[in-house]
Amino acid sequence: MIGSWLLKLVIGIALLGAVVVEAGSPLVVRAQVDDAAHAAADQAAFVLKDSHATPDQALAAATTIAQEKSVSLVPNSFSVDELGVVHLSVEKEAFSMVLKHVDQTKSWYRVKVTVTAKPAR
Repeated sequence: MIGSWLLKLVIGIALLGAVVVEAGSPLVVRAQVDDAAHAAADQAAFVLKDSHATPDQALAAATTIAQEKSVSLVPNSFSVDELGVVHLSVEKEAFSMVLKHVDQTKSWYRVKVTVTAKPAR
């Protein structure tokens, strides 16, 4: 009697843990991607402002930060406008055991963030 009760409790806790991980993964990854995107854009703006670098050099700096933060710079998303403002997007796939394979929820697990960074004055 106690054994079956304990087994049900353990299974229930395991299922609850799986649901929390499955549902929480995109939220955690969104925060990580947002931080990485801002760090990459800020670094690119810093490089442009302080060293009068080219946009290609700023892109290289942003790419380095993105790689360090384990995110991907979205191809062709990096740009620098006429005011020196950096625009870029980064993305990362969130962990999922089940929901990323369901068409209705697949997009939740491909987290993409677009940011801008103004050069410091």
